[in-house]
Amino acid sequence: MISLRDGDNARFQCRVNLKEGTYTIKWKFNNFELPINAVLSRNKKKIKLSEIQSHNSGLYTCEVYSNYGYKYSDTASLKVTGKLLVFKYVLPKWIHHCLMHH
Repeated sequence: MISLRDGDNARFQCRVNLKEGTYTIKWKFNNFELPINAVLSRNKKKIKLSEIQSHNSGLYTCEVYSNYGYKYSDTASLKVTGKLLVFKYVLPKWIHHCLMHH
């Protein structure tokens, strides 16, 4: 499982050990079409998801169909969590002064 945060970019690659031009690749997201923020590479071996959100969490499947009837598939799981928020709190001077002198 790949775990990323809201706003990150995700990349997936389909590894194909067949001669170029002897196969076709189809990507699926949770057994449906890819989300609209998914961009396929020219040869369809890679997808990139920009600025992912929680609705991008799920299973990404690469299906390879050879011209000879062979089918191969591989699936990766993506979990998108909330942004990491860091809060900085500055104590009022009088509290800081009391803490430092006690």
